[in-house]
Amino acid sequence: MTLAEQREFLLNIEQRDQYIRTAPEWSFDQYPPGSPERSRLFWAWREVDSINAFLIRDYYLEYGSPHPDSVGDDAANVPWLVLHHSSQDWNLRRQMVDTLRRAYERGVFDRGAWSLFLKRMDEVENGDFLVLEGTYRAEDELRELYRRLGLPEYQPPVESR
Repeated sequence: MTLAEQREFLLNIEQRDQYIRTAPEWSFDQYPPGSPERSRLFWAWREVDSINAFLIRDYYLEYGSPHPDSVGDDAANVPWLVLHHSSQDWNLRRQMVDTLRRAYERGVFDRGAWSLFLKRMDEVENGDFLVLEGTYRAEDELRELYRRLGLPEYQPPVESR
């Protein structure tokens, strides 16, 4: 795929990801808890998330991490977002964490995105939310998340892409 096609591919995945989260017909609120309709919607939502996650994995295998300078900031942010939303594919998330870590360290996406991704991963793997006492810097939180998740020592991202 050309860079323009890669950008379109990633943005189409993001569009599907966001559509199921924002379109009224995908809202869980329209059905009562425990209803067959709500259950069908839940499983359809998970299927979309799972397909998107595997498309991202396959993209990484073929092209590597998308870079903002090549595909744009919006498209370069799609992989972490899709994997963040793909809550049922924890093995895939674990497989992709080092690839995403390297992308973060290269400045592909921002600290807030990376922190959000790691916090959810930590919550699922460790069964609780990370709570740091007192005053701390964002880097302190990331260092602790790296430790809890068994990642290599935290490296701040490069200043420029």
